Formats: sequence, structure tokens, C-alpha cells
Amino acid sequence: DLITSISPDERIFIAKLSKSSLVNQRLISFKLMKDENDLDLIHALMNSMLSVFLLEALGFGRGLGVLDLNATNLKNKFKILNSKLLNNEDKKQIKNLFNPILKREIKPLLEEIDMPDRIKFEEQVLKSFSISNIKEDLKNSLTKMHQIRKSVNK
Repeated sequence: DLITSISPDERIFIAKLSKSSLVNQRLISFKLMKDENDLDLIHALMNSMLSVFLLEALGFGRGLGVLDLNATNLKNKFKILNSKLLNNEDKKQIKNLFNPILKREIKPLLEEIDMPDRIKFEEQVLKSFSISNIKEDLKNSLTKMHQIRKSVNK
């Protein structure tokens, strides 16, 4: 249902497939769990800054500063925000604010997190889970972690 690269560089995101497909060894695939039926919401949450932070944290820098992700490591350690904690209005708002992001090219991470549509989406996700207070620390930590990984390329 969803995929990500095992070695993203500047652009870190989870893509949604239009239909279930086979993927090669350069991609990591995710299958929606049986008890979850809102793939669009899960897709949005997996692309939130918190999830991107976890992807960056679970990987390690490889040659030229690309992020090396391991499918087994992601299977055992990657977590997303629990969509069951959201009310229907929050679910709708998150999906609505994620839609404009889907309609454009994803920018390199340090540009992406400052895009106006991304900021609105991230604020809604954090607000919906009552964790708005972590916004600046999350952004600063993600930025710093990314810069450290990319510094090997200089």
C-alpha cells in the first residue's frame, strides 16, 4: 500500500501506491493492517514531521550522506501516531491539509519543513494529538540530525 526508499537523500517521504504492487529491493513496502481502514489518513500521518524524524533517526548516514534504512529495523521500530485517538473532525482536517502536499513535488527536507502548506499540516497533526508544544524542538532536532548526516558530503 505504501513505500519508501531504503536510501533516501534530501527528500524523505512515504509514497502511496494506487494499487498493491511488487517492489524491488531498493524500496521498503508497508501493508495496511487489517484493523485500520483509512489508508489516506495513515499515509498522511506517516509523512508527518514526527514520522520523518523517526525515519531519519532509525537510519544512518551512508556514502555521500544518503540515509540508509533497513526494512527489518523499520518493521521492528518504526511507529506512527495512533489514528484511533483522533475524532472524525481531526481526521478530516489532517487529510484535507495533506492533500495540497500530495499535489506538488516534495522539496528537499530543509525546504519542505518550511513550506506554508506543510506548516499548516504539521500544526494540525500536532494539535490533533495535543502535542503542539513539541513543534519547535521536533523541527530543530530533525534539522540538526539531517544536517549532521549530510555533513559527510561536504
